[in-house]
Amino acid sequence: MTRPAPDEGLSRRTGKPKPAAPRRYGRAAGEPPLLGDPRRWGSLIGVAGGMVFVASYSSALGPMASMIAWTLGIAGVMATLFFLYVRPVPLGLVLAPARCSWWSTSAASSASSL
Repeated sequence: MTRPAPDEGLSRRTGKPKPAAPRRYGRAAGEPPLLGDPRRWGSLIGVAGGMVFVASYSSALGPMASMIAWTLGIAGVMATLFFLYVRPVPLGLVLAPARCSWWSTSAASSASSL
């Protein structure tokens, strides 16, 4: 005689439903809205720069290599947009910049040594 498999959604000890785990990402965890996240906007700037690079220099490679570069560039843009906005990857909380940056501390130390 075999025992039935326990239900995965129930606690083994109490038989009651397991509490939901807290979300590690999203609005409930304090992440900014999808369209307002500055890290996502920054990545779009990099994608646009990459396509400008492909558009500027691929013509010097010849027609076949240029077409391959354009195809790979557009595929990269589409993949980036997919993972940023269609099926977003959690990026975690946006942290405030540190009070002192590396530049300000090095400038202060060099000014004090004069």
